[in-house]
Amino acid sequence: PLDQLKFEQFNALLHTKFRVGSEDSSPVEMELIQATPYPRAKPPMASTFPGEIYQFSLVFAGPATPLLPQMIYRFAHDQLGVFELFIVPIRQDQGQLYYEAVFNRLPRA
Repeated sequence: PLDQLKFEQFNALLHTKFRVGSEDSSPVEMELIQATPYPRAKPPMASTFPGEIYQFSLVFAGPATPLLPQMIYRFAHDQLGVFELFIVPIRQDQGQLYYEAVFNRLPRA
């Protein structure tokens, strides 16, 4: 499940390929090129959500076409299996499109 995927798992898979698609499109291959952890922080309502917010982001490089609009896509990886992520296109250069996924998890009460 997505809520069990951690930064450390993705960081160990830098520069590996993921197959990304939706029900309406054929899968495209993307490479995980960046995994960035963020400092853990106390949630604004610490009494309701004890613990720290867990945050990190991932950047994937994909082909110049097709442009995948921001939405939830099915990701598949040989080691992680199949899961869904919300990605947003963030830039384009040298014939590639780049997409970002951001994880913000509140601690479990």
